[in-house]
Amino acid sequence: MPITIRLIEQRELWDQFLGRAQPHTFLQTWEWGEFQRAYGYAPLRFGLYQGDILIGIALVVVMRARRGTFLLCPHGPIFDTQASDIPRVLTAFLEHCKKVAREKGCLWVRICPLLLADQGYETIFQHQGYRDAPIHVHPERAWILSLDATEDALLTSMRKNARYGIRKAEKDGVKITSAEGPEAVDQFYGIYLQTVKRQQFTPFPRAHIERELACFQKSGASARIFFAEYDSTLVSTAFVIFTKWSAFYHHGAATLQHPKVPASHLLQWEIIREARKFGCRYYNFWGLAHDRFITPFDHVVRFFRRHHPWEGLTLFKTGFGGFEQVYIHAQDYVLDPRYWVSYVIEYARKLKRGL
Repeated sequence: MPITIRLIEQRELWDQFLGRAQPHTFLQTWEWGEFQRAYGYAPLRFGLYQGDILIGIALVVVMRARRGTFLLCPHGPIFDTQASDIPRVLTAFLEHCKKVAREKGCLWVRICPLLLADQGYETIFQHQGYRDAPIHVHPERAWILSLDATEDALLTSMRKNARYGIRKAEKDGVKITSAEGPEAVDQFYGIYLQTVKRQQFTPFPRAHIERELACFQKSGASARIFFAEYDSTLVSTAFVIFTKWSAFYHHGAATLQHPKVPASHLLQWEIIREARKFGCRYYNFWGLAHDRFITPFDHVVRFFRRHHPWEGLTLFKTGFGGFEQVYIHAQDYVLDPRYWVSYVIEYARKLKRGL
């Protein structure tokens, strides 16, 4: 049966498919496309059909940057788990992306798939002429907690120090609150900038956080900012996106005030409890440190930089119990030699951040 790909313009159809698939990402939601539109990028929502049956969807975005225009598919495409021939459908989608990219004047195509790395799909990208991107754009190693168990069972499955941290923070009088308005963004961003200065990474602009919050609040999904307060001081914060099936810990920040008070442990536990009330099946802690080597030079860099900058955060997240998913590395298809200028810039940024 032939594979056809066409635009989806009905949000209801998109949301219904995504609700059935329940992917471990929010980057293929209708809201994420609208968030990209708010930034001036053009979202395209493709339906992948086998005959008249919708078996996959893919949000792709025409990204216009100073270093060149490219086509980006974040954590997609998403397939129906009942689809019988994912390799054939994926091949058709990748070929379609090349065609669309040429029509839009893109210099390259970048696919960041939500396909497990151990299932052999990399060969399909290789046969299509794709190559490893110089960086990862979105998490390629995620830590996910199933919320099906009771609260007592969830606590039992945690590492001992995580349970201790939760109980100590409660005993110390840490208070957990949440908010959604502009004032909450200001409070979050103040703590976020402290974290940026300490860890030396490029921050998102305040407007980015505010737009993301607004886009997810306009629909059935939701975004909220949580705070941990101790001794009348905000010491930790988390930006969380809720969908009908999962909650996602998308942004986080903390101060160095009161380092002996494990406020962040209680903050995460209260978010987990709130996700259960919301009806979520999973809590996604988002990205972890990884040891993928894209070029031979990566081995040299990692030898001199023994520790990944996210190692501490990874240890913190995995302490709450859960399971790991590792996805295929971001794939690029080169359409224009100017791509290599961007490649060098992105790889240099990766080295600077120690990733």
